[in-house]
Amino acid sequence: MGRYSKDYAPTASDFEESIRKTVERHETKERIRGPSNEAGDDGLYRDKSSGALEVIECKYVREDSSVPKKHITSLANAIDKTKELYTNAPSVGGTLYTTAGNLSLPAKKALKEVRKAGIEINVMCHSDLKSMAQILPVDDEERFALEKALATKARRFKG
Repeated sequence: MGRYSKDYAPTASDFEESIRKTVERHETKERIRGPSNEAGDDGLYRDKSSGALEVIECKYVREDSSVPKKHITSLANAIDKTKELYTNAPSVGGTLYTTAGNLSLPAKKALKEVRKAGIEINVMCHSDLKSMAQILPVDDEERFALEKALATKARRFKG
């Protein structure tokens, strides 16, 4: 059973890899490093034109779940640690890529608070990732992997 066979069953690690490869497709993004145990994130990228750093965090959960507050605060902490390590960066922000359907109320409040504190965090939930996958070429392996990951975590309706 190959990774991209019809029987492919993506894992959280596969989802993280798929997101990293999709981010790396952007001509303006340069990979600085992969996942970091020290900072607690899934990758770090630099915008080639501005030098701004972007910390990414991936959460592979069911679509009918909501992003909890701890995922926002965890990413905010990873951004703070990255700022300490890369003091010459003009700015450091982050993006949370998640297969969850939406943000919980506490996560929305936490996001508002961290933004008020000057930490820029973007969140891409299930529907955003579906749109992102549609931009990739139809025969692209990463599109297949991302769509399969999203389908695996999609809401299940009893029929």
